[in-house]
Amino acid sequence: MFENLLKKFRESQKAKIGFCIGGLLFSIIYLLWMFGGNIESWIPSSKRLEDARQNLKKVSESVKEQEAREKIFADAEKLYKANLEKFWDEKKHGIACVELRKKIEQSAQRAGIKLGSVGAVRQSRINNDLHFLEIDMSATETLELLTLFLREIYKETPELHWKRADFRHEHLQNSERLVFSGTIRLIGIEQNDGEQ
Repeated sequence: MFENLLKKFRESQKAKIGFCIGGLLFSIIYLLWMFGGNIESWIPSSKRLEDARQNLKKVSESVKEQEAREKIFADAEKLYKANLEKFWDEKKHGIACVELRKKIEQSAQRAGIKLGSVGAVRQSRINNDLHFLEIDMSATETLELLTLFLREIYKETPELHWKRADFRHEHLQNSERLVFSGTIRLIGIEQNDGEQ
């Protein structure tokens, strides 16, 4: 009798499909149980959906912050590249220790003043690519001649800027002359050994 039932079961199309579906369900349940999965993970709950929305919002905010930072860096790079022409480059302008002093002395000659002293050019590193160039000077002249000297300094290329400028009256009685002392500072491009 059991053999007859088994024979009918083998010959019936519905029985074969039912057996396959049963085997498939058993396999899925077994795999879920073995690998710790649950059916709940397939169908998200409202709490999981809300958590996913909050995570998406946090991620989009962090992406916006990152894009803002990248824009700041890109703007800084553009500004750096735009200002490269304003920096002292020894390839174009010559050796700073010599040429910078020469530019200052020529500006003084064009203005008609005699500088009391012109110091040595000092360099201090900003980073691997740039450094400050500073030079001190002093003179005792009238305000008009000192103004002409300042105008001549501003005509030089690359642009020269004052880090410090002091004007005091000369200590002599009834003197119209001013004692001027100042420091010019500009940025130079660092010359690497391979570039020279």
